[in-house]
Amino acid sequence: ATVYAIDSVGAKPVLVDVDEETMMIDVDAVRKAITGRTKAIVPVHLYGMAANMEALCVLAREHGLVVIEDASQAHGATFQGRHVGSFGDLAGFSFYPGKNLGCFGDGGAVTTNDEKYIEHLHMLRNLGQKVKYYHEIKGWNCRLDTLQAAVLNAKLPHTDAFNEERRAVADRYTQQLSEIASVRVPVVPKDCVPVWHLYVIRVSADVRDKLLAHLHANKIGAGIHYP
Repeated sequence: ATVYAIDSVGAKPVLVDVDEETMMIDVDAVRKAITGRTKAIVPVHLYGMAANMEALCVLAREHGLVVIEDASQAHGATFQGRHVGSFGDLAGFSFYPGKNLGCFGDGGAVTTNDEKYIEHLHMLRNLGQKVKYYHEIKGWNCRLDTLQAAVLNAKLPHTDAFNEERRAVADRYTQQLSEIASVRVPVVPKDCVPVWHLYVIRVSADVRDKLLAHLHANKIGAGIHYP
């Protein structure tokens, strides 16, 4: 989904690898991938963890790049005491029902503290209009439905408590699964307080599908994230 957004504006996505331990974007790989044509860095806060935003923002400033955070899986996660989505120039959040903060249907939001982006975003979401029937740019009909907004308003005050419950469950998983030699449990990045959108373990390829089938047979929800 992150790449779709890049491609939709005619830009070329340049993928870099993740840190093998934490699964977060590898800052050194980003540094090596930057060229004179690079316009932005788009870190993904995967699985409810936080990327190393300090290092990425420093790197962006060195090269005059925009930072756009994909925080779709990380509502409420923090890095060095700050919430993800507050580091970059802009950040995207998904409110798909399965997210830590989800509505009853599809929804999302873009956050920024830069006035020039705010005005442009308002126009993009409303058919390119600042004034009704005056379409200054090509935009979309992407206003969040009132019903979905009402659901989010009701759930938002409880998000921190929900995330605490997720952390408690994740701690139990880690404690018990760490005793199984063939299972690699998630590693929380330094300075990150995760919100555990997903709890992703790693096992060898020869047992992965068998393990998944065993979990399903015992009515334990599980999936492959990502193939």
